[in-house]
Amino acid sequence: MPVLGLYTELIMQAVRSVRWRNVILMKERLQSHAQEMGISSSRDTHCSKIRRQDTQIGTGMAHLLLAQTNDHIVLKAHHRFGRAESGVDTQVLGIEISRHHAVITWTGEHWTLRDTSKNGVFVNQVKILPDADIKLNLGDVITFSDLHPYSFIMSSLASPD
Repeated sequence: MPVLGLYTELIMQAVRSVRWRNVILMKERLQSHAQEMGISSSRDTHCSKIRRQDTQIGTGMAHLLLAQTNDHIVLKAHHRFGRAESGVDTQVLGIEISRHHAVITWTGEHWTLRDTSKNGVFVNQVKILPDADIKLNLGDVITFSDLHPYSFIMSSLASPD
């Protein structure tokens, strides 16, 4: 492996390590908060730039927690993520983010995540299959690329309005 490639790989490992430690800390805070409210997770999980939107959280509203900023993203029944300026509910900017990257959908019973990108979506550091619906659980950590600096934590499983 050329020296430059090795150097780049070491830097990427360090970035992933720092990001993951921040996510684990946020997940621990979320689990502590959930315990205080009497909410339990159905299973134990391991745990650019975002366009701001309405972050007013009401009781019983489903939302994601943006781990790096503590911002809440209220989920719609069919919530789209991507870098496009229109046609998405939450714009996630970055060269590795597709125009229409992923969709979180309420099925009537639970929330699912679908990767609609070419670059991948990760749940708890595991890449999900493209165009497959993955059931989300409380505390699941979602990242939209191996290189993107932001992680989203599924912090409420409530049904949409």
